Amino acid sequence: ITVDLGGVDIDGVDDSDLELAGIDDGEFTTDAAAILDQEVVGDELVATVSGFSTYGITAPDQDPEIIDSSVTPANPDEDDDSATVAFDYEANPNPQDSPIDVTETDVEIEIDGDEVSDADDRIDIQITRNDAEVEIDDLEADETIEVELTVVDDGGNEDTAAETFTVDEV
Repeated sequence: ITVDLGGVDIDGVDDSDLELAGIDDGEFTTDAAAILDQEVVGDELVATVSGFSTYGITAPDQDPEIIDSSVTPANPDEDDDSATVAFDYEANPNPQDSPIDVTETDVEIEIDGDEVSDADDRIDIQITRNDAEVEIDDLEADETIEVELTVVDDGGNEDTAAETFTVDEV
């Protein structure tokens, strides 16, 4: 099988990463037994197959990416009303990958080593498909706060990042 890749343009995916997938035991997979070998040659994906099936081009599954995180104000102190920890992330640009799953995306918060949840009156967590914000109110001098985000897409892929800061005494 020869597939012309000249018209295939998937953001963030190089043609050399594209693969042929086929049906195997009712599942669409790149490990289909009928696909004996494959390689990208120039603008074509060339594959040797052992039989007739439904075949298609696929790109590798990739993880979402946390692209930025910050604490505002940068050096919170006990006189600040609150501090906000923000994370910006994106699902992988591969259109076959799933968007961010806000119900599976998780935030863990520790204050002085003790885990707290969004049920705590001091904590407000907002998670969207593009970013997450954690607001911590009633800051106390010398307390250390760690916020860890694990962003998950609908395919189960994930990325994790954390921000830690200590509240300054005035």
